[in-house]
Amino acid sequence: MKRADLVRREHWARDLPVPVRQWVLSLPIPLRLLLAAQPKMVTPVLQVVHRVITGYPIVQAGLPRVRHQTL
Repeated sequence: MKRADLVRREHWARDLPVPVRQWVLSLPIPLRLLLAAQPKMVTPVLQVVHRVITGYPIVQAGLPRVRHQTL
């Protein structure tokens, strides 16, 4: 990566109103092997993971899941 690219990225990050967070999803090895053998299963599995992660703040807020969504 060129220095100019790094400077541009740092400048962009300073203009953000909130800190940027990066999340890492780690799956158990048997599930990784299953998804490697059956790549069509990756999308449904990640959809379930997404629903669980985005639903957590709704449940913690005491709101009904059917009426509220996260972005």
